[in-house]
Amino acid sequence: MIDHALTQMNSSAEDEEEDEEDTFEDDTNLGGSCFHICVERDPDNPRRKQVSNTRINSRKKSHSLQIDLPATILQHFKSIGRLGDVFEYRTEALIQGKRYRVHPNYRGDGPWYDFVLVEFQLEVDVGFQPFVDENNKYPAKLLGFYRLLTSNGEGATDFHVLAHCVQYQRLDSEIYSRRSLLQRTWLYEVTAGVNPRPLYRTLGGVKSDICVRGHIFAVEENPGFHERYHTEEEKRIIVISDARKEWPSIFIGDATNERSKDSDETNSITSQE
Repeated sequence: MIDHALTQMNSSAEDEEEDEEDTFEDDTNLGGSCFHICVERDPDNPRRKQVSNTRINSRKKSHSLQIDLPATILQHFKSIGRLGDVFEYRTEALIQGKRYRVHPNYRGDGPWYDFVLVEFQLEVDVGFQPFVDENNKYPAKLLGFYRLLTSNGEGATDFHVLAHCVQYQRLDSEIYSRRSLLQRTWLYEVTAGVNPRPLYRTLGGVKSDICVRGHIFAVEENPGFHERYHTEEEKRIIVISDARKEWPSIFIGDATNERSKDSDETNSITSQE
């Protein structure tokens, strides 16, 4: 009986471990964890919507280990969804050969949300006279990859990319004046008003209309997801220059300039003598 019990325990443990694995690689280039985000009618107030999320396992059943997505992400789907809509939300995507990850608690070690450079053109041209012209490329925090499911549980073959982008910077702004060769500070996009909310954007897809241009290294001054952004500190992120691509030219350029300066000074002294 003991041997039988141990066998059952091992079998159950294996089943549970297999159930915890998130393996969703397919022709959609998506992987990681899978969530279903449902927009439903609020039972306490039928005129209002409410939203919930359920983590799904590889068998398309409710996962034995549930994780809550950030409230602001759920709020975004509540705002864009209609009653009865179900969105499929994934935490990993392969875009042009590079893997990007967004997870509320990756392998139990805490949140993981990649920062990237995105390229997109707003439908309304803001005009770049008072703003810094960034050639339509901006830092952003990836928030997820999603698609709307139909009534039969299927959806479009391509997933949309959800991100939190930064604001345009004015040429005469203090935050732009604080930039350096090694880092630059940005502010997240937020809504207007006294108590602004985060403003999230859908930026193209995973396989088509691609806006993501690669990873960057960035640090949030006040990490996490905030339902309201009362201060500049809460909106502020610092983007570090690429050590492999930009630092060599910065330091080599500085060293070259110093040598040139020293050479000019030496020549000047020689000429005076």
